[in-house]
Amino acid sequence: MSKDQLVELALSRMVSDPQGRWDVEHQRQPVAQALRDAFDRAMNTRGVEWKALTGYMSQLNQFLKDAEALAKVDPAEGLAVIEHFIAGIPKVFDRVHDECELAEFCDSLTEVGIATARRAKVDVVPLATTVIDAFIADGTMRWTYALRTLARELKGRERKVVAEHATSKAATAGEFFVRDLNELATKLG
Repeated sequence: MSKDQLVELALSRMVSDPQGRWDVEHQRQPVAQALRDAFDRAMNTRGVEWKALTGYMSQLNQFLKDAEALAKVDPAEGLAVIEHFIAGIPKVFDRVHDECELAEFCDSLTEVGIATARRAKVDVVPLATTVIDAFIADGTMRWTYALRTLARELKGRERKVVAEHATSKAATAGEFFVRDLNELATKLG
């Protein structure tokens, strides 16, 4: 990472952590691990009521911006952080009182994940199938917007493979998910 990029990332961390918990200990850790740790702390919330939602979502969106900044310098490490976010975000679905903010965050997470995978020059299909699996595992429909992003962003062979995965999952998914999975497969196919 260049000095300018480290300064940019450090400044963005200070903005996302207004309580000043971004201490010397975090500075010694690799940037990616520090991002994972900060995200995990945010996932351990007991609950976010409507009044606190704007601040909480600002924090999550800043984590995503930080992961994007990291991905510009180290795409593989940035992708690993984004995959960590995808795996971790469902922990708060039942504890955050939102309307569609978390769905929009999952959509942004998917979009950034795809762009980062392309930048890292790795196959996008594993990320896309992880999003589909997250959609099926979640009863709150917070990943629905992300399915639309998959339909819009996938290309060529990726579309075919992910369509097959969606069709396969639709055959065994609960009826709550079948329509969206079949719709995705149709759009991709």
